[in-house]
Amino acid sequence: EAGVAAADLERLRGPIGLDLGGRSPAETALAIIAEIVAERHGAPGGPLRARVALATPA
Repeated sequence: EAGVAAADLERLRGPIGLDLGGRSPAETALAIIAEIVAERHGAPGGPLRARVALATPA
């Protein structure tokens, strides 16, 4: 696109947002923010119970 570097365009992806199952605009916004926060912290964005299960010794 005009005025945007190719490297910057390649960083974009879609659709955006974690699959939270929501349908309303507020739920869509929450899903988008959740993905942004997860990405910023290098987290997978999955349920915490999955991480706790991995960290708990058997």
